[in-house]
Amino acid sequence: MESVVPYFNKTIDTLAGLLAPYVDDKQLDKACLWLKENDTTVIVSTFGALTLATVYFLSGGKSDQDGRRRGKSYNGRRSYKVKVKKEKVVPVDPIKQAYDIIADVKQELQNAYIPQVDKLEQDVKAEKNPGSTKTATEKKPTYKDSTEYRQLYLNESLLKQLMRLDGIEPNGVEDIRSQRKATIKEVQVQCRRLDALKELM
Repeated sequence: MESVVPYFNKTIDTLAGLLAPYVDDKQLDKACLWLKENDTTVIVSTFGALTLATVYFLSGGKSDQDGRRRGKSYNGRRSYKVKVKKEKVVPVDPIKQAYDIIADVKQELQNAYIPQVDKLEQDVKAEKNPGSTKTATEKKPTYKDSTEYRQLYLNESLLKQLMRLDGIEPNGVEDIRSQRKATIKEVQVQCRRLDALKELM
């Protein structure tokens, strides 16, 4: 520590020379005298402050781009909680939901499944018709294009629709119960058609 003191005193003298035009001479002399008298304390304090500052910055205490310190909330207290924005939960009307599912199944049945079952029926009959002759240039269809695959796919899809209908709770509304029952019967008709086609394959 003793070897640092001469450099410290020299630094104080240089600093005093730089500050002389801007600071009152008496106050400057008083400050320099105090620093030189307490040189060891000042050196240790300065070294300690520099060490703490270095550790602070190396440990990630730098400010973020928005000016806030990491790990601190706006009020300066450390916050460990992650704030999650809560979404408003919209209550679901079970009666409306039941009607929506029934309407959706009916629409899919009419627009998608019945036409596909009709087409499959035509293709199966065409395959089994002994009068139909295939030319040598015709390629054998892939498995996904085959009637067997299409029959399995449609059967599985219709079973999923039945499961959707089975999950509907009538909630004491007779109209929902009757519509669900009628729609289930419509789906079952197509399932029976597929079973009959499977026998022909």
